[in-house]
Amino acid sequence: MRKHMDNLTALLRDSRPFTCKQCGGVMNYIGRGTYECENCKSLEYDDYGKITKYIEENGPSPAITISRATGIPRERITALLRDGRVEIPNGYNESVYLTCQKCGSRIRYGQVCPTCGAAMAGGDPKKMDFGKIGARPATGTGGGVKKSGYGNLADQLGDGKWRYRK
Repeated sequence: MRKHMDNLTALLRDSRPFTCKQCGGVMNYIGRGTYECENCKSLEYDDYGKITKYIEENGPSPAITISRATGIPRERITALLRDGRVEIPNGYNESVYLTCQKCGSRIRYGQVCPTCGAAMAGGDPKKMDFGKIGARPATGTGGGVKKSGYGNLADQLGDGKWRYRK
């Protein structure tokens, strides 16, 4: 888990804009992968910001489509999915979802399914690492609100939009 977080932190750090492309000023982080120039106020994005901006403007898309449109390697998109920073919405083809790293079942984000996460914690909720546990895709979704069950993630709404941490 620690190695995974170190790798993700390094990937995101490497994509962070430090100087403004417009005027050369210093870029300040303002949230959700967005940076603002302290001089000219232009906006730039790290990889996470580019992904969330693409999803907001174009709706949910396969990782390969997002990769081609943004220039972000598919591996970085997968790393953000594994970290739970972005989620695959319900209702997609089975092949689009991630797999649990323990049992191989389909999950929308994270590293392990809820069953394996509970087993790893010995059934004790206090020992569960909710940062690793993803949600299984809902079957037969007919719209409406689907809760992810974890307070650190936005609700999965029945509108087919990808959700991300804020």
